[in-house]
Amino acid sequence: MSMTMEERPPNSPSAPALPVSTAGAADGCAPACDVPEFCRNTYYRGKLLTEREFADEQRMLADRRRLHHIALHGWGVACGLDVKPHPYCPDLKLVIGEGLAIDCCGREIRLMREATIDLPRPPVDTRPRKPAMLTNPNGAPTPGDPVAAPQGDGCEPLLPARSLYLCLSYAECETEFTPAPFDECGCNSGSAMKPNRICDSWRLELYDTKPDFWDEAVGDECEAEDCRIYYRQGQHCHAPHGPCCVPLAMIVDVIPGQKVTPEQIRTLHNRRLLASTEAIDRVVRCILNKLPSEKLTRIDDTNWEHDQRYICRDFMSEFIGTADHRRGFRISFNQKVHSASLTARTFQAMVVFHSEDPAAPNQMEFAPAQILSDDGETEWCRLSIDPTYARNRLDMKDFDLFLTLRCDDVTDLRGLAVDGDFIAHRFPTGDNIQGGTFESWIRVRPRVIPA
Repeated sequence: MSMTMEERPPNSPSAPALPVSTAGAADGCAPACDVPEFCRNTYYRGKLLTEREFADEQRMLADRRRLHHIALHGWGVACGLDVKPHPYCPDLKLVIGEGLAIDCCGREIRLMREATIDLPRPPVDTRPRKPAMLTNPNGAPTPGDPVAAPQGDGCEPLLPARSLYLCLSYAECETEFTPAPFDECGCNSGSAMKPNRICDSWRLELYDTKPDFWDEAVGDECEAEDCRIYYRQGQHCHAPHGPCCVPLAMIVDVIPGQKVTPEQIRTLHNRRLLASTEAIDRVVRCILNKLPSEKLTRIDDTNWEHDQRYICRDFMSEFIGTADHRRGFRISFNQKVHSASLTARTFQAMVVFHSEDPAAPNQMEFAPAQILSDDGETEWCRLSIDPTYARNRLDMKDFDLFLTLRCDDVTDLRGLAVDGDFIAHRFPTGDNIQGGTFESWIRVRPRVIPA
């Protein structure tokens, strides 16, 4: 039975959220969620079999399967169950596609065909109406009976926009009722009716306020800073609990009576997914194919210390030199790389001058430099700043020097990019992924500055 927004009793702050619309097994119900101790029947010749033996047998088999789902797989949407607006009545209904889900009690919920659920309806307009005169094309009133027109301009919606929460729960349907003449609970002998079959069914529930279980059910699985916490949690047994409803979608900015668009239906981060072993296997294989199968080349040393402070004369002597004896900034690799990939575009030195005026912006420029290495293939390279530039622009100046090597463009003899991310400023570089940017800096001051 659908319940409109006007018919639904208001919720108190402490009361649970009630669905504004339901669809599916209207008279169905869900069995208990707990999994009792397993006991099976034994059979022997001459044993009297009653309905208790057969019911217990069915219950044990179903409970074993539910416990298997919860302990080894979890719960959520396994496949399908796409949510979209109704193609002909997008202002009245939502369509849920066929699919399969497992609820938090381990019960399978299977939609064999598309299902629909009603959207909240706008309330009946009970505002007072005032007469309006008919007019002719020239705008002048014409004689005739007045027609009623609602007061106000009618541009604002009767209800504000809101978010709706759609979920799917398990239910059972009793069918094929037949007389049960020997039922001890019947009021009159032979008049009791019992279902011949019980079918697995489902129930769609649409809420206009967020249910209490929603955040926990669709919570972000990567909230922990240390992902090992999830592995440790997996070592504990979690008892089935319920009743539960599998989240399918959140529909945002819904105004009763207006069309719902596909953009308003949010399933990402608003449904709990249960990946199959086939899907997990494909993801693992994809990750393995993208991970490097060989040990990557890395930067293992430099001839300067990261973030070191130098006095200008020491900087000029140690890293600049003279025109006849040029020095520079040297980088060493743990394996040989192609020398052609080491150029003035991949290995650069940027100078950031400090202004005496704290309010003035700092001036930045790239230092003209020459890149030196062995021919063909090399295990080192050196950036040598032009001595004339250094004497004219850097001597007795206050500046920071940023040294950058773009390792995406530096390849080793196997054609793999150098793993050059300078993580935590420790050698060797890298995070087991090809490429990255090696960036380090030093500070140069014109004279000794007292602490």
